[in-house]
Amino acid sequence: MIFKHFILPLIFLLGASSITALTKALQILGRIQSKKEFKKKPHFFFVYTFVKKLFSKDPWDNLFSLFSFTKLQLRLLYSTTFFLYLLFFFLSPNFAKSGDPLYLTFSRVILCIAFFAAICLFSDFFFRFIVNFNPPLLLRVVTPATTFFLFLFSPITF
Repeated sequence: MIFKHFILPLIFLLGASSITALTKALQILGRIQSKKEFKKKPHFFFVYTFVKKLFSKDPWDNLFSLFSFTKLQLRLLYSTTFFLYLLFFFLSPNFAKSGDPLYLTFSRVILCIAFFAAICLFSDFFFRFIVNFNPPLLLRVVTPATTFFLFLFSPITF
């Protein structure tokens, strides 16, 4: 029952991890091979074309800057929402030992921080590990989610 409240932070976490995977795949493939992949399916990888039209001077570096800034925004949203949900969980009267809903200790706050940091680090590591096996495949798999989040946060990042 409590896990339905964690859907929003997990969506943010998967978005940040998919951007990490896409960035790693583009770095493994390199600029030339990545551009060949983009030319194979230009409508599927239209973010690069969009960035290329907006920033014609150096679209490759601007694409990575856009990835980086969007990933930081998603991580901030993930950590904020996840921490708030965990605090509400710890503040609930069912969880508190004394029955007082305001029973919150410093150790529980540290536990919350360690818990969501560990999940974020594991997710990032897992996506970076998986991309090493087949970068072009993962490039095609994570592009839709990454494109959604890039355009969702594009008014803030541009």
